[in-house]
Amino acid sequence: MKFAAVLFLLQVSSTLLAQDDSIPIIQAPTRTAIGKAAGEKVSARFSREGGRLHSQDGRLELVIPEGALGSRTTISIQPVENTLNPGGPPTYALLPSGVNFARPLQLIFHYTRRESPWITPQLRGIAWQDETGQWYRLENTVLDSAAMTISGLITHFSHWSYFDAFTLTPSRATVKVGKRLPMQIICTGVPTPGGGTVLTGESLPTHLSLGTYVDGVRGGSAATGTVTGVSGNALQFTAPGSVPDRNPVAVSVEAHANFTLNGTRFTRLKLVSYVTIVDHSFLITVSGHNTQNTLGCVITALDTSTCVLQLNGSRSRVQDIQNMNYRLDVKSCPCNLREVNPGGNIGPVNIAGAARIDVQPANPPQKPFATVTIYFIRNFGMISGMSIDPCGGQPGLTVPGMPILAVPLVLQFEAKPEEQVLKQGGDERNGFEVRVSPLEGDE
Repeated sequence: MKFAAVLFLLQVSSTLLAQDDSIPIIQAPTRTAIGKAAGEKVSARFSREGGRLHSQDGRLELVIPEGALGSRTTISIQPVENTLNPGGPPTYALLPSGVNFARPLQLIFHYTRRESPWITPQLRGIAWQDETGQWYRLENTVLDSAAMTISGLITHFSHWSYFDAFTLTPSRATVKVGKRLPMQIICTGVPTPGGGTVLTGESLPTHLSLGTYVDGVRGGSAATGTVTGVSGNALQFTAPGSVPDRNPVAVSVEAHANFTLNGTRFTRLKLVSYVTIVDHSFLITVSGHNTQNTLGCVITALDTSTCVLQLNGSRSRVQDIQNMNYRLDVKSCPCNLREVNPGGNIGPVNIAGAARIDVQPANPPQKPFATVTIYFIRNFGMISGMSIDPCGGQPGLTVPGMPILAVPLVLQFEAKPEEQVLKQGGDERNGFEVRVSPLEGDE
């Protein structure tokens, strides 16, 4: 059965939907425009010894094994628009095109809990785009949910991204209390280069019995929000009238199924989206960067954490904490210098919660906005350890990781209705920034 035909058959219905409505699964196109450049390109020159190259944001890692290159070659990673899933995961062009490799290279995508709070490993894949705009699936990928990576071996350069075969969109969203959020189930059916189907199911039903849940409660509740059907072609989440104590809430759909995807037989399909309910709320982003020259190498470290402040007088609280693991980019090394436990280091920016939140109310006109002071829970991070192989007549060396008191410790700002950027020193090589943005909910 052809993949497109399968998608026309694959529809879902919910016992919760009025008049037994059917909610179709939307098919995402797999031939799209070529994405334009959308970020800073990173380049490095490699020899037969190989090495590693990270994208500027640390989200893509390219591992070049020894012997893959026949001569010194400049290789680049250029962020580009994601035209396979607009607004989805980052996409990159690997350059130069047409270069030949004696051995496959390893491509590693690093994702975050905020992007993929819940995932069935067999639903995720890596895709590349040819010069006609057609996307193809990379076979034999490996997903490591503990390290939050998906990787595979590649033999050519092109545009590369990762994707989920089925998604409940938006996968994450911010909704104002009492407001509504339309949601859809989307299938991204990327074929293999040989033309084989990704999704098969000899006994695939024309409809699947679908259940909808909010925080595990069928249909949801007044305290967490509800899910209903709208006009037979979408789901709709309605936020509760006040911010729930547990936030974000998990909106999920579950269906009995009978299909095969990536060689795995599925009898149950579960998709989850996390929705943050906001009222008088602010997104706090804390980031730090450091660049240093060590042993002839240029080492750049990036670390970021975010949280949502729900401002409600004495009941103010910090929720939806997202800590990005430490990212290291090592360039221009005469020797093989690398991070110990890559992708698994906490880093110095690490939010554990708020020990206390003080709110001084506004007093117009002299004091038009409330002043908020957050005393964060004292927490520790870890600076990555480094290891260097024997090189240039010098023995190898391993420097263990170092614990460090994490930041932020205290943050104070005025609850203004516009974004504020608070810099606490630093420059392009070594800096620290706090960004506070009011949250009004997704449109």
